Order: sequence, then C-alpha cells, then structure tokens
Amino acid sequence: MRLRSLSVALLTGVILVPVGASSASAATGDSLPTASAQVYKSSVSKRAKRADYLASRTVTPKPAPVVKPPTTSVTTPAPTVSYAQRVLDATNRERTSRGLRALGFSSCADGYANTWARALSVAGSLSHQSLSPILATCGARSVGENVAYGNVSAEEMVRMWMNSAGHRANILNAGFTHIGIGDVTTATGRVYGVQVFLTL
Repeated sequence: MRLRSLSVALLTGVILVPVGASSASAATGDSLPTASAQVYKSSVSKRAKRADYLASRTVTPKPAPVVKPPTTSVTTPAPTVSYAQRVLDATNRERTSRGLRALGFSSCADGYANTWARALSVAGSLSHQSLSPILATCGARSVGENVAYGNVSAEEMVRMWMNSAGHRANILNAGFTHIGIGDVTTATGRVYGVQVFLTL
C-alpha cells in the first residue's frame, strides 16, 4: 500500500503526516504518524473553531488616531525692508524729531534717484546730475539732491549725510515735501545712495 504525505506548517517547522496508514503500523509502536495526524487534526479543529469564533463576532474598526496640530507656534519671518525704505524711515525720523513734516514718496523723484545711483555705480565715483530736467518733469518748484557711497547700512548713510552741513540742510529743509531714493549695491558691497528732494 502506498502512503501519501501531507505537509502541515507548524510554528516550529514542517511535519509529514501519512494518510491512510494501516493499523499494522500503529501496532508496531510507530507512534509518530499517529501523533502527527492528531496534531494535524487538532490544528484543523482549532482553525475551524477560531474561524467560527471570528465570524460570530462583529468586528468594530478602531477609529483612526486623531492628529493634533503642534502646540508650538510657527512664526513667519517678516519681509525684509528694502535699503531705500530704511533710508526714507531714517530721514523722516531726523525731520520729525525736529518738528518738521515727514517727506512723502514721489515716484518721479524715485525714478531719477535710481537712474542716477546706477550711473554712479558704473562710474565708480560721485557727482551730481543736472537738476533742471527734474524740475520740469516732476512739476516741482524746487529740487535738491544728496549722493553718497560706502559699505554702510541705510541708517549709517543717513548719519553720514547728517554729519555734512550741505547734506544735512537738504534733509532738514522745511520747504521740501517729497523724496525719491535710489540705491545700488556693487559686488564689493559698496552702496551708492541718492536722495532727490522735491517741493510740490
């Protein structure tokens, strides 16, 4: 009689279980096939019981974990204030601290200031531009100009102008009402700054 074998996967390995073994083999004391068969039958029985048990239970899904936002605050950095804006702020602080009116922004004066700052940076030196075209184009009654360069902050540039009598007079001129500011920074960090003052 031929024996057929079935393999059963157990936790510790694989056991070969003969199926349809004769009673003669059991009588000879060969208990391994009987024990293996019992383990096999026992495993099937346990599996069936477990399947019935699981089918009888209503499985309630676990709720998804709640993700809470972090408790630490995240701050967004403030946008960088431009060099020209800082020059304007420092200039107006000098004026208002002495009881003078703050200067308003003029896009016309600003265009001339920026164009001249670029020209100075290319030339690598300081000089004044002709102010008569500014009078006509911007419709101003009077015009003034401050120029400077240096590896300095905006606030330091305004201090430089305040320490020079002619530049200080422009900054503190009560007749000026508007301003435009140009600045160009070179590869070496040198800043060319221009202030164009208007009376409108």
